[in-house]
Amino acid sequence: MGYWPYDRIFKKYKAECNTFFETGTHFGHSVQDALDLGFEKIISVEINDDYYNHCLNEFQNELNKKVFLFHGDSLVYLPQMLEMVDSKTMFWLDAHIDGNASPFQQELKSILEHPIKDHVILVDDIGSYGCDENWIKETILASNPNYKFDFDNCAAKQLIAYI
Repeated sequence: MGYWPYDRIFKKYKAECNTFFETGTHFGHSVQDALDLGFEKIISVEINDDYYNHCLNEFQNELNKKVFLFHGDSLVYLPQMLEMVDSKTMFWLDAHIDGNASPFQQELKSILEHPIKDHVILVDDIGSYGCDENWIKETILASNPNYKFDFDNCAAKQLIAYI
């Protein structure tokens, strides 16, 4: 662990989550952290060809066993990825479009439509990419009013929603 600063957040909020679900794989650091933390299933999507190919090589021994990588737009693959979620899951929303925007609003709405209503949801880069923390909180609470919220300033500001 420790490939980048987010592993401690993942560890702190892992609780009974056995699945780690990520949008924006990048170089796979969080995938590696999730493996190191003992997640049984890791589902991640990456739109960038180079990052995706890097991760295919990096995790070739775990592909389709513990690690499930998708190549393309998170909004396109989210329904298929969510079908793989069958228990409380940690969602790490960190996808960026050309470094200028994030599809987190649509991703969050899709996650909240999932039948399991007590997932751990982490949204990275609050304050960037149009991430409105009030909208996030209101949207999550509308799905389940039992959610609590924390913030972390690991490398950027993260909002953590948990029950």
